[in-house]
Amino acid sequence: MTARMTPCPNCGQIVSATYQPPLPPRPAGAPLLAPEDLRPSDRAAAYRPPEPAVRTPSWLPATLIILGVFIGIFFLIYLATLKLSSYAVNPAPPPAPAPAPAPPPAVEDERQSKLFSFNNQPPSSAPVKVAPAPAVPVDPLMEPTTAPAEERATRGVAAASKPTPVAFAVVPEPVSVDEVVTDDKINAAIVKGVNHLVSRFDAKQKLKSDRGAQAGGAHALAVLALLHAGEAISDERLNIHNPFMIGLLEQLRKYEMPDGMATYSRSLRAQALAFHNRPEDRSVLASDTRWLINSSVVGAYGYGPPPAGATNPSQLHGWDNSNSQYGVLGVWAAAEAGLAIPGSYWQGVQTHWERTQLDSGGWGYSAGDGKEPGSLSMTAAGVNMLFVANEQLSALRPDTQLARPPFSPSLQLALDWLGKGDNAITIAGQFPYYTLYGMERAGLASGFKMFGRHDWFRVLAAETLKKQSAEGSWGDEVDTSFALLFLARGRHPLLMNKLNFVGAWANRPRDVANLAKFVTKETERPLNWQVVSLKSEWGDWMDCPILYLSSHEPPVFDESDFEKLKSFVMAGGLLFTHADGGTKEFNQWAEMLTYKLFDQDLKDLPPEHFVFNALFKPDQKFPLRGVGNATRTFMIHSPTDISKRWVAKGASVDRSVFDLGANIFVYSTGMQVPRNRLDTLYVEDLPDKPKITVPIARLKYAGDWDPEPFAWERERRMFRRETSIGLVPFAVEIEKLSPSVAPFAHLTGTAAVTLSAAQIKALRDYVDAGGVLLIDPCGGSQPFASSIRAALFPAADAQPAPLKPDHPLLVGRGAGMTPLLKQQVRPFVFKAIGSKIPPMQIRDVGKGAIVVSDLDLTSGLLGTNTLGIVGYDPAYAHAFVRNAILWTINGRGPITTWNDPPATATTTTTQAQ
Repeated sequence: MTARMTPCPNCGQIVSATYQPPLPPRPAGAPLLAPEDLRPSDRAAAYRPPEPAVRTPSWLPATLIILGVFIGIFFLIYLATLKLSSYAVNPAPPPAPAPAPAPPPAVEDERQSKLFSFNNQPPSSAPVKVAPAPAVPVDPLMEPTTAPAEERATRGVAAASKPTPVAFAVVPEPVSVDEVVTDDKINAAIVKGVNHLVSRFDAKQKLKSDRGAQAGGAHALAVLALLHAGEAISDERLNIHNPFMIGLLEQLRKYEMPDGMATYSRSLRAQALAFHNRPEDRSVLASDTRWLINSSVVGAYGYGPPPAGATNPSQLHGWDNSNSQYGVLGVWAAAEAGLAIPGSYWQGVQTHWERTQLDSGGWGYSAGDGKEPGSLSMTAAGVNMLFVANEQLSALRPDTQLARPPFSPSLQLALDWLGKGDNAITIAGQFPYYTLYGMERAGLASGFKMFGRHDWFRVLAAETLKKQSAEGSWGDEVDTSFALLFLARGRHPLLMNKLNFVGAWANRPRDVANLAKFVTKETERPLNWQVVSLKSEWGDWMDCPILYLSSHEPPVFDESDFEKLKSFVMAGGLLFTHADGGTKEFNQWAEMLTYKLFDQDLKDLPPEHFVFNALFKPDQKFPLRGVGNATRTFMIHSPTDISKRWVAKGASVDRSVFDLGANIFVYSTGMQVPRNRLDTLYVEDLPDKPKITVPIARLKYAGDWDPEPFAWERERRMFRRETSIGLVPFAVEIEKLSPSVAPFAHLTGTAAVTLSAAQIKALRDYVDAGGVLLIDPCGGSQPFASSIRAALFPAADAQPAPLKPDHPLLVGRGAGMTPLLKQQVRPFVFKAIGSKIPPMQIRDVGKGAIVVSDLDLTSGLLGTNTLGIVGYDPAYAHAFVRNAILWTINGRGPITTWNDPPATATTTTTQAQ
């Protein structure tokens, strides 16, 4: 059985009922009613099976006569009941009801003057004319409350006498889309991998390993993998305060590291102990760091310490670039934990990797002859090492000069190697997971999302997921640890996407990288950063809420470039422009950009803007400028040079500028947990046409009727993927609205609105005739909400009522609908209005309904989490609107009756397609 909501025919109130499906057709020649034709409730109350044939005793005739009279009376009552039943099969058609007398003009005028203040049921003395409702499916979710009693009783009869049109049976089914890798799949893979790796430790938290001298290194690698995985998934076992993790680190400190294989082992232990940098781990961390520094010969490493007095790598016992990479990784981790590292060490690292680079731009395992092409594992190592050395040397002697190449010649040559063909995604050789982790470190160090035409993390993650075993491993403990490190570290959310374009796009190559480290530490949430290309489609930028565009000179963009920037912002992104050096030329270009994209002028952000106080309150005031709508800021511009301070000094010296950068990020994420790398806002459109389409009327009026143009475009794409039904949102003037054009209409805004009498009448007639109208204040605008209530619900007895907990919209009663038993709102809502959250409300009017939300839904459809929006969580907003549309089309009319949008209507398409 399927439950549904049905209005009481007497009072009009929605009551819970149980829906019984229509009876099957009766076979030819079958009895009028057989026991199997009746439902249990009908069987009990209205049917008595015939008694077996018996010989009547001669002494009972009087009794039978009396019994026959009662049976006859009962049968007549039963026939009368059958005639009115909406579930009878092939009954005789009821007589046509007498036409209702035309209502007196005064009564009709009175009803129109009250608009939405009338009761659901018209006065019995003056039946009210209503527009004919479209035919309804056999099983409507809700009957129109103003339909005559005879019509309600016989509607099922009429429908059962003929086949149901296919268009009536809207069965939402998700569209099968082959997505090789998603964030959910990565999460599941990490969980399985962690479970397997945890099982490989014994009761004393020691790794079960027979690696001999390498046992300590294998234990350190597994612990390092679990530490990183603990920041990528929710697993209490991986909490640093959990006895399990404490035991792992205690065992790690106790390991003896034989000099014969100590470079890998001590490096991995240093990385693991530096991760949380606990006081009890500092002495061992310092000891390993000293060993690693002393074992380096001009940046080169072998498996163990060099001979006494060695000054040249050739004096080492078999140096190689693999050992040389891991030796540096351990020292770098110690430096990030605050240990002092001499500048000469970093200079030696830079010298070694520049000297051993091949002509191709790559690196091999050893020096080679300069002619070989190099390998991915060693080239990824070289890229990582040069970034580390350059970063550490820049911190010692910061260079804020403008108009310099962002990378050294050696580093640029190496990045070019990774960008050629399939170099960055071809994992081959004897140690594929070692290579995988090295590639991840190079990708995160450079920030590059793409190497050549490849999104390296997405491609390599897909291949990694395919190779995981059923029990969660990727081979032995070492390979499993490397795979976990790759997935966990690469999955982290992104602080900013830095735009790479032709020109001086990276005057400060490490500005966002340094800011990401600061925000990671302050929020205790690991964050990556990324470089994206202007050549990419704007949807590729949507994996991060902020697009950072900086230079000291005006970039040269064409019209398609400007369209990409606008599409990114309209789809929910925040554009952050920055004048390197505070140059007049770039500031003028930013002014032009604002006018071109948004037809507005830049204005100084007020002191109360969230970027000045969202998380921190910087001691210094910054003259930021911006532009946006009444809901969110589209673009923030810094006319002064703040990025040089992200690279010139640390947060301990210049805290204010780092606080400002953190606030910009927090503003864009709404104080919520940021989305992971592959959990993008962008929803790709499906290329084929849907078999069923549903028009959605977006109502136009004189005012800000379309504050977020891309919201319904994104909802259209999501709805299609989840239901296979195609939505067709289109803009139409309120005066031209009718159910024959669209069964569902949406009205929103950001400011107080004044509706004319004609517009209010059009809305009344639309709902009265069977349409469903959804109203929400975009951004949570109370002036809009108040003005709409005053216009549509002026009387106290006409106010919309809270949705009952068992309403189909909330319980998700219907195919494709989602249970929404608890309201999910944005964290800012509690700060803005307190803990008392207003419920969704509904007003049944005629054959239709008005659904009213006092909180934002529109921004939720857009998916943005911008701080300051008083509204529902985006996932909840989307689910509620999807429920409302499915409830409307499955309960209120056949799709085949909807006409094309009127010629004056505008289909809602934007450049953000």
